[in-house]
Amino acid sequence: MRAMILPGGPRRWRLAFFSTLALLLADANAQGASDEYRLKAAFLYHFAQFVEWPETAFATPSSPFVVCVLGDNPFGADLQSLARRAVGKHPIELRLLRHASDMPGGCHLVYAQGWPPTNPAPPAAALERPLLIVSSQAGALRAGATIEFVLHQQRVRWLLNLEQARKVGLKISVKLIEIALPAAPSGS
Repeated sequence: MRAMILPGGPRRWRLAFFSTLALLLADANAQGASDEYRLKAAFLYHFAQFVEWPETAFATPSSPFVVCVLGDNPFGADLQSLARRAVGKHPIELRLLRHASDMPGGCHLVYAQGWPPTNPAPPAAALERPLLIVSSQAGALRAGATIEFVLHQQRVRWLLNLEQARKVGLKISVKLIEIALPAAPSGS
């Protein structure tokens, strides 16, 4: 996947992105906490747009982009809207996984409410491939997740583990990095 350059340059892109983000945040905050996962589902889609997977992560140029939810699905029907979209030329396919042992391959993005899962633990091979792991669990970054959702000033935001992303071969766009909250040093 190559970076897309929009007409009008980076300033126009940032304005459009931040405007969309502000509308999402305002809409979710106005509707209350019950819509937290609607917003998180939208963010999952946007995360996929601003992360580059190596070509080897896909069997063919048109293979599906697989979004997996590990454990309970807190998104309900809101996640189904992703199945009508694509990441580049890859149509999105959704999979619900009951156990971490179900994720040895095939997933490109995994949302796990709690990370890391304990019984059973995910296979080591699954964690060494290009896999974007997103969680809402406090401390998920220290446990190997790439993105951790946090509530900051009553808004859904996120922290990034850039070291983990590099380790598994994912390239996170500077645009996504710029709007993430600064993560605490890994020793804290």
